[in-house]
Amino acid sequence: MRKILENSTLEFQREVSLAIELVRAKEIPSELSLFKDWLLNFYSKIEKDLQRVNYWITLNQSAIFPDLFIELSKLKRYFRLLNSRYLPSLHRHTNGDIASLKILAWIHSLHTQTTNKPFLIIDGDFGIFPTINSPLTYSLPVTSQYSLLHTPLFFHELGHYLYEHHNNEMDQLVNEFQKQLEDRLRLPFQNNDPTHEEDRKRIKIMVETWYEWMQELYCDAVGLEIGGATYLKTFSQYLLLSGKTAFHVKSADLAKRSHPVTMIRIKFLVTRARKLGLDDAAKELEAEWNAVSTALGINEDYFGYYSDDYHSDINSILDDMIIESSPMKFSDFNTTGLSDYDPKSHNYLQLITLAWKKYSNDPLGYSAWERSILQTLSQ
Repeated sequence: MRKILENSTLEFQREVSLAIELVRAKEIPSELSLFKDWLLNFYSKIEKDLQRVNYWITLNQSAIFPDLFIELSKLKRYFRLLNSRYLPSLHRHTNGDIASLKILAWIHSLHTQTTNKPFLIIDGDFGIFPTINSPLTYSLPVTSQYSLLHTPLFFHELGHYLYEHHNNEMDQLVNEFQKQLEDRLRLPFQNNDPTHEEDRKRIKIMVETWYEWMQELYCDAVGLEIGGATYLKTFSQYLLLSGKTAFHVKSADLAKRSHPVTMIRIKFLVTRARKLGLDDAAKELEAEWNAVSTALGINEDYFGYYSDDYHSDINSILDDMIIESSPMKFSDFNTTGLSDYDPKSHNYLQLITLAWKKYSNDPLGYSAWERSILQTLSQ
């Protein structure tokens, strides 16, 4: 058994050493330095644990060999889990995602919750692993890594981390709305008539479904607070061609669905955009989605999961969630009147706003301009 433990530890140490060698040799932009330091620190802790295990092996106490085997196995699983999650992102890094890295680093620097927080980008659909005690992992489609127009969707993903950071307070607010919704839906079924049992079960599922839906609406609210009109434009462009399910979902498929029907999200974005003074952008968004809904012959029905009667209650809770998490506000930055981008004097929100202005004015000529900007950012 000692020989097995010695060989296993030696091979484990070799794998950790190789990982450290790869990370140290990798040239990265400054935006990834916090992540690189965190990863090296993780490997260093694994090395120390292996040294400790190796010491106990050299004592040659056969009675503890089974325990050492279990401990070594747990350590190896932990190493492989985090190594497979984090090393590929650093190892694969190219300048293709430099604009996204710079924008995220800037956004992080403006929020106390993410200041000095290591983060990384992986390839995939838009998403985030909102971990508190380890680096934030943002997922970004490869093509979106070369598109400034898609970056406002990161603001929504940041919302998921802000929710997690304020989890207790956020959950209390969401639960407050769930209680309001439950009371509203159960009003017709206050007696104990057994014929209403199925209705009560359905109400329970509806109320539970809103736990996830409130989080998504909150993240949309965060995206809007940060990105302003650019978030509305990106949201619409990215999700409009999602088919009929963006407008209508069968009753059975709404239960425990992770996201509200997209048309519900549009309703709240329009309301909140108007509240933020973005009347023209709100009008454009609403008209675009209503036009498609009408053309598709959509019969707007959310089977009780959503009603305009809930709208005010939901918005009130969203207001409280925004106050609790305090995301940066687009209105704190001057994003009007720009005709070109100067990296020395303009911030990244101004760049994104300008990108959408350029695209709206000249869709065919936009790509050439964007490539030149990305080239500038990579220098």
